[in-house]
Amino acid sequence: MSESRVLVVDADQERGQRIAGVLEFIDASPRMVGGVDEVDRAKARPGDWLAIVVGDIEDEAEWKAFCAWLSKEPLHPPLLLLPQHHAGGARAFGIHEALCWPLDLPLKHAQLTELLRRASIRQLEEAAKRESSDTHGPTGNSPAVQR
Repeated sequence: MSESRVLVVDADQERGQRIAGVLEFIDASPRMVGGVDEVDRAKARPGDWLAIVVGDIEDEAEWKAFCAWLSKEPLHPPLLLLPQHHAGGARAFGIHEALCWPLDLPLKHAQLTELLRRASIRQLEEAAKRESSDTHGPTGNSPAVQR
């Protein structure tokens, strides 16, 4: 999973650092931020991350703007929700519940690796769908194909 970039959003810096440490241990590449205002959305794309771990959120308005930005991309990464968001997180964030996955505390190595594996498979499947939809129809250089 060396190309697995995971965004960790947690206002609780100590917990966020522990989560980032576990992610590094399992060969993921975490980026820890205290709030989503630290993410430059002009340069970043939702697909830059395999998953986003969601902890404490201080600025609700900024978080809602971040979720709206994520939702514009149909293939955005899943949110791995810490326990405070398990009940109603998808509804509160405006993210489809199929992309909001619970993550228990204390972190369990098996659960975290399984969620990242699922996210990776999902990303590969979506990339394959996009690739196959881009190449549907006839191919070639004859005048009939070009028309």
